[in-house]
Amino acid sequence: MLLFRTRELITIPTLEKLSAVREALSAAGISSTVKIRGAVRGVERARTGSFGLPPGSGYTYAVYVRKQDYDRGRSVLGSVLRNL
Repeated sequence: MLLFRTRELITIPTLEKLSAVREALSAAGISSTVKIRGAVRGVERARTGSFGLPPGSGYTYAVYVRKQDYDRGRSVLGSVLRNL
């Protein structure tokens, strides 16, 4: 099962940062998968409102890598996140 062979590397709030992280991981030869979380449901949006929020702000993106690539992925992330 794939779930037990992967580990969450980082959770990212924007698509721009997600794109930069995935590109850097790919350049380092590390395969990754993404899980989209936290979509704001209609009931919550109706209760709290979403006026003034950027589109897509209700989502977070969790990036997963294989367990054996986790340490290498963390080192790649350090350089990528400093440049954003």
